[in-house]
Amino acid sequence: MTELRFLYVNSGYGGWNVDAVSQYLPDALQSLSWCGYPFQSLPNMFRAYKLLNLEMSLSNISQLLEWGERKVE
Repeated sequence: MTELRFLYVNSGYGGWNVDAVSQYLPDALQSLSWCGYPFQSLPNMFRAYKLLNLEMSLSNISQLLEWGERKVE
């Protein structure tokens, strides 16, 4: 799934858990829509070079990037 370009996740109603180990997003991702994103920032390994759309309603995100690092150059 390294070439995945669109990801839509609706976990706002609960029902399943995602742990910190499974925080992987492919760098080819262009659109990310994750209702109820459970973490405080995007994964460190994710390079959002191609990301055009980001929707994070009802999420726990408080800082887009951990440690304030730049993801898009």
